[in-house]
Amino acid sequence: MTRQAFAASMMLWGAIGCGPSRPENAVPITPVTPTPIEPVRTELVGVWTGMFAVTSCVASAFGYASDDWCRSAGPETFSLRLDGNLKGVAEIDLAGRQRIAIDVTQSPSTGGGTILKGESAIPERPSIDLEIHLRGSAPSGLTGSVVYTVSAPIPCCTGPLSVATRTGEVLFLRPVTTLRAAPLQGEWRGYMRRVACTGDCGDHYTQEMTLWVTQQGSNLMATFNGQYGRQLEGTAADRTFTLTHAFKATPCRVPNNFEDTNVCEDVINFQGSVDSLDRMQGTIQRRETGLDDEKGPYAWTATFELAGVVRSWSTLVR
Repeated sequence: MTRQAFAASMMLWGAIGCGPSRPENAVPITPVTPTPIEPVRTELVGVWTGMFAVTSCVASAFGYASDDWCRSAGPETFSLRLDGNLKGVAEIDLAGRQRIAIDVTQSPSTGGGTILKGESAIPERPSIDLEIHLRGSAPSGLTGSVVYTVSAPIPCCTGPLSVATRTGEVLFLRPVTTLRAAPLQGEWRGYMRRVACTGDCGDHYTQEMTLWVTQQGSNLMATFNGQYGRQLEGTAADRTFTLTHAFKATPCRVPNNFEDTNVCEDVINFQGSVDSLDRMQGTIQRRETGLDDEKGPYAWTATFELAGVVRSWSTLVR
């Protein structure tokens, strides 16, 4: 084939395969409408503490048990931790009886302001459905309302739950200026849920827990579960940590007349992490052996997972 013939054939091929598209052969293109991004109220980012006055409490199910949630009608405290991604944590003082932390999401209200919604469902603990409405401009002039429904087992009985809805108006909400000497410093509180156990386990599946942590660099010292609880030591790497405790009595002493049990061995391995909203996740592995004054020797090994554990804002105030 001559050079002229080859060039002619290429021009013909280009005309057939690469020429302009005819309108009747064009593939229709559907325009994509971007999802609108909800505005974040940056003035609400941070840690807040407040109080609301309970103006209404309506109970259902078993009257005498449900009324217990309505027995306390005084003001209740609450705190908020809000980030710039429409996420946060609310901690409420549940009917003045116990504090529960609830993950919340932010959304704009149709009437203006911000709505915070969340649910908490920790096994063996009251379940909470929470809604907070905030109006006004921060940091001063914020008003709003709080409503939550609490559902809980009746201590004496099995069957329907005790249910009550508490409603109140926000008395004040103010920002907290915090001082965080270290990521883990302070008091942490919430619950530990038993997920596995062998031996003499008993029936306490979910327990309240507190953890007081002192941090110097990467070194940690902590008190686990109260003033007279176990002393733990460990290390931290940024926001992850390991804490341990080991105790063994040799020989194991028989309980005296003033003791129900005597612990002979107690081993704790606590591993976890914390996030920017002061929430702690982790696992506790614990083994305990001892002597019971009625049942004799006992031993159990259990694994617990943390549930609703947050850092107390009051330990961070400047």
